[in-house]
Amino acid sequence: MPIELQQSGYIGSISYFKRSVNISGKNFSDVVTPTLREELEKAGVEIQYQQRTDTLTDREVLALASSQLANEDLTSEERSVLGIFDTRIHMELMKSYVTKNECYQVARKIDVKGLMLHSVGVPQPSAKVFATSVYNQYMPNGAEVCVHAFLQSDGKVYQTLPWNYEGWHAGGSANKTHIGVEMCEPDTIRYTCGASFTVSDKAAAQAYVKGCYDTAVELFAYLCDLYDLDPLKDGVIVSHAEGYKRGIASGHADPEHLWKGLGMGYTMDGFRKAVKAKMGGTATEPAKPAAPADTSTAVQYTAQVNAPSGLNVRKGPGTSYSVLRALPNGTKVTVTKEQNGWGYIGDGWISLEWVKKIADVSAPTFEPYLFRTTCDVLNIRSGPGTNYPVIGQIKDKKRYTIVEEKTGPGSAKGWGRLKAGVGWIAKDWVEKA
Repeated sequence: MPIELQQSGYIGSISYFKRSVNISGKNFSDVVTPTLREELEKAGVEIQYQQRTDTLTDREVLALASSQLANEDLTSEERSVLGIFDTRIHMELMKSYVTKNECYQVARKIDVKGLMLHSVGVPQPSAKVFATSVYNQYMPNGAEVCVHAFLQSDGKVYQTLPWNYEGWHAGGSANKTHIGVEMCEPDTIRYTCGASFTVSDKAAAQAYVKGCYDTAVELFAYLCDLYDLDPLKDGVIVSHAEGYKRGIASGHADPEHLWKGLGMGYTMDGFRKAVKAKMGGTATEPAKPAAPADTSTAVQYTAQVNAPSGLNVRKGPGTSYSVLRALPNGTKVTVTKEQNGWGYIGDGWISLEWVKKIADVSAPTFEPYLFRTTCDVLNIRSGPGTNYPVIGQIKDKKRYTIVEEKTGPGSAKGWGRLKAGVGWIAKDWVEKA
């Protein structure tokens, strides 16, 4: 199955795990590491390049390939390659050992029996800050503390201790058996007392936390594979809060307090099942709703949310689909499709029971336009929102073309799709050229 990446304006070289290779019209399988080449060949996928003029990283290449493969009629063996792409796209594991930390210097080894999930407990979205500054000192904030890794919403993971070192993260006997991983938290929350907090932008906070959750699933699947752990076995994967109830950790409520406070619907049981599914498990995976037959009706009208506690935007037309974000009461949206009492608003579905129709609107005729960026670096994402992964960047002042616009989390002015299917950019940082 040849897949051609027809992206205009890209590539002279590819950086793959710090290995740069010139690739002028070569087969993708000729320039990647042997491990990935073997995985691709097993899946029967061949990826070919066209000549390009700029730089595209391995993550961006794989994101483009994955996007094209997702629309193909693949066999089960070929479908499995998407998991290969997803891992490379979403999780970027970097070693950043905290060599100044007392825990690192003591260097006690453990026999890894499990994994403990933490949440940092402060509104700091940057894992790098913890890895390179806060924890890279002898006693952070005067305490003997250290974890094995910090992760953030965009897939970056900073490993701060060798996995088989004893970490000082649990405040109990789990230090001697469990790897500890901290998820960063959005800067749109403010703690008021203990595990209670307020939130200034719930949609942005939910999008950030979702990214951290997805990254944690991938990291834990990787670690379970590495240490031959069964994520569904009792006591293998626990949260700090669960560790406290088991008597193996100190009294904390994380990370469940964050999920509950933001109405995410996440649970540790669901997290463990997601890790199992990521590893390729089938017998105990949670059931997923089947893709519905497209029986929607095209419409075009403005509606206003009429739900005092807010209205969930879901991935599909029904409560069995996962929640993508929440709309505050009074929010105005444009409904473009209806199906069984649900309305599509561009990036998800809402229940029409909780909105009131304001007015019919005619579908606008969109005219593509040229733009330049107003910032030094502008992220390109795979979809219209900060809840989608970054697949590239614009770092120059050249003119580019927007061919479609949508609303989505993380941008006040909306999102623009670049020509040739490259990806989406936030319009807050562009001006028409």
